[in-house]
Order: sequence, then C-alpha cells, then structure tokens
Amino acid sequence: MISDNIREIKERLFVLAKHRFHSEDPVTLLAVSKTRSISDIEAAIQAGQCAFGENYLQEAYQKIEKLKKYRHLEWHYIGKIQKRKINRLAQYFDWIQTLTSEDEATKLNAACEKLSKKIQVCLQVNISNESQKNGMMALGIIDLANYIIACCPFLSLRGLMVMGGKTNDHHHLSQIFQQARTHYDRLKMNASHVDTLSMGMSHDMVTAIESGATMVRIGTAIFGERPS
Repeated sequence: MISDNIREIKERLFVLAKHRFHSEDPVTLLAVSKTRSISDIEAAIQAGQCAFGENYLQEAYQKIEKLKKYRHLEWHYIGKIQKRKINRLAQYFDWIQTLTSEDEATKLNAACEKLSKKIQVCLQVNISNESQKNGMMALGIIDLANYIIACCPFLSLRGLMVMGGKTNDHHHLSQIFQQARTHYDRLKMNASHVDTLSMGMSHDMVTAIESGATMVRIGTAIFGERPS
C-alpha cells in the first residue's frame, strides 16, 4: 500500500540521514507523481506526504487544480523547461528544479513578477556530461547562481538538482553524486541560503543520501511500477 511504502521510506531516510557524515539535516521526500492517478496522490496525502514532483505541465496542472482543496501541498516541476510554457509553470508550481540558463531564469522571473509570486528554484546540472541528459554544465553553476541572485528577485535559489543515470553500478553512481556534493558545497560558499541538493531516485536513493543528498525524488518505491 502507498501509505505503508511512504512510512517505510521515511523511516529509512531518517536512519540513513542520521548515519551519514555530511550533515544531520533531515532528507526531504519528494513523491514523483507523474502519470499517477488522483486517487494514488490522495492516498499519499493521507499518509502525510505533501511535496509532489511532476514532469509534464499539461498533466500536472489538471491534478493541481483538482487537488486545490489540500492547501498545504507543495508542487515541484522536475521536467525539462519549455520557454513557451514558463508563464504557466510560474502559475502552478512552487518549485522549479530544472533551471539551466540565464534566459530561462529571466523569463521565469518576469512571469513571477506579474503574479507577485516568489518561486523556489534549483539549477539542474549534468554532472556526467551525458548527451542524453538535460542540465547545464557544472562550470556554469556559479555564474548562473550569481545572475539569479543579482537580477532575479522573484526567484529564490535553493540549490542543485542532479540525475544519477539508469545504472546499478554503485561505484559509478557514488562518483557522480560525490561530484554533485562538491559543486553543492562550493555553491553554498557563494550563497549561504542554499540548502537543497536534489538527487537520488528509487533505485539509487541510498547511494545519493550517503553522498549528501538533502532531497530524494521517489516514484516507483511509493506508487509501484507504472503500467506498461
């Protein structure tokens, strides 16, 4: 059951976070609800889950509208940004975890200004430099962060978002995640309010937390396998 899965995952997160050497901060569970039904999401809400991640705007805004009665929910956009849809992203989401450029940041800031709304953002970084992955190169992190801080008052920079890749190679994943942690620590030195390193999914959650993740994005382990 979804409620049992959430309880077990949160217990596991607590234990892993307590024993990791990087930090004693709690690890945030982001439930990845893309393609999941309203009833599945409501089951997660009843189990105490309030943060949800969506990849597709068209699907997401319909869910967000139907679930407006749950005023405490926090919606994170974790899909690729399409610039023509930025106004609607600003309207419906509390977090955007996939910023990759000054142009995206400028357009999102302008959309938020029109709504008189401040939105939380992470920079999506392609740590492994794989061509099939979205994300900016790590060399540009500080420059983009400085631009957002100086020029985008309606964006609150919270940290980095990283994807480990579809592999069960613990050593390879650990290398990627540790590099991400290094870049995150460097960013924190430049922006003290940064507090989020979003990395780790159902298959690599443990490795991500051991490497210092502060947020994990979990779908399958909560809701089960998606229908084929």
